[in-house]
Amino acid sequence: MKRKSLQFVIRTCILLIIILNTNLKAFNQVGQTEGFAKFQADFISAIHDDSFRGFTLTEKDIAGSPYLSNEFILGLVMTNDNVTYAGIPLRYNIFNDEMEFKISNDTILSITNPEIIKEIKFGDESFIYHKVNNKKGGYYSLRSTGKVQLLAKYKIIFNPAKEPEPYKEATPPTFSKKSTTYCIKLEDADPVLINNNKDIENAFGKESDEILGIIKKNKLNVKKEKDLIQLVQLINQK
Repeated sequence: MKRKSLQFVIRTCILLIIILNTNLKAFNQVGQTEGFAKFQADFISAIHDDSFRGFTLTEKDIAGSPYLSNEFILGLVMTNDNVTYAGIPLRYNIFNDEMEFKISNDTILSITNPEIIKEIKFGDESFIYHKVNNKKGGYYSLRSTGKVQLLAKYKIIFNPAKEPEPYKEATPPTFSKKSTTYCIKLEDADPVLINNNKDIENAFGKESDEILGIIKKNKLNVKKEKDLIQLVQLINQK
């Protein structure tokens, strides 16, 4: 096996360990013993289980796409333990709100325990995972970083097929993109959806008067991404 192919198999095996909540340090020991052969056999068996597949609809029969990009892009995954895995083929399933990675052309897995992920990067995007009020979490795209973060949330909805009606033709099922929403996140606080200046008050509390002053002085519109990026940059420069 070529060196690059061997490196890819090793990276993929390690990433699956993340998915299965296996102790990462234990894997490093197994990798040096005969037990690694058994692990590989178990790994091959596991990745052919359809239950790992995050998306189950027949996509070829649906107009539109559930993905940020249909193509897999090589990226990196960083854990909360500051362990980084690079060269992983990744794509974001917006509809399912899941990160998928490719083992082979016909085997696609999704990260099922994203709570241990610190950051995922591929293409021009960086993602974090966050739970709000201990409920089901989701992935947010980082637009500006620092003490205060600006996050973007993508959304795609599924529109079922419609039967023909009088004077109306049948319509096939479709995926359709909704407008991207934006949140501001302060350190360990939950992200706050920003639609207007009232939301700024909710996000910053006692500091909101100062923040609203920055908005007024710089003639910023919190409904525009570029203005929100500028606002967060100005706040982090204070």
